[in-house]
Order: sequence, then structure tokens, then C-alpha cells
Amino acid sequence: MSSMTQRKTTNQTVIHTQHVQCWFESFHRCVFVFQLTRIEAELRESLRLDIERQKEAEFLRQQENKQLRTNLCFLSLGQRVAK
Repeated sequence: MSSMTQRKTTNQTVIHTQHVQCWFESFHRCVFVFQLTRIEAELRESLRLDIERQKEAEFLRQQENKQLRTNLCFLSLGQRVAK
């Protein structure tokens, strides 16, 4: 093989290797972005569920407090009537 042909083949190999490397880097960036997007969506959903649970717990606490106040009022009224 002549020196010129060998250089041309080497240059083509280098160019091909650079193209393949560029493609792999691009692919890995896409995968990375996809993973970040998926993680972000999971975190948003987790946060939404946490907030929903907190609201439900607060509602139940308020209902329980309301029931306790009602019972306290009746108890207090019952003691007044009993006197």
C-alpha cells in the first residue's frame, strides 16, 4: 500500500471514528436529558401526592376538632342542666 493510500485510509478512519464518537455523545446526552425529565416528573408527582396527603390529613384534623368542640359544648350544656 502506498504512503498516500495509507494516509487517506488513516484519515478516513479518524473521520469515521470522530463521527461515531460524536453520535455516541449525542445519544448519551439524549438519554441523560430523558432520564432527568423522567426524574423531574417523578419528583413532581411525589410532591403532588405529598401535598394531597397533607391536605387530607388537615381536613380530617379539622373535622375531628369540630366534632370535639361539638361534644364539649354538649358536655358543658349537660353539666349546666344537671345543676
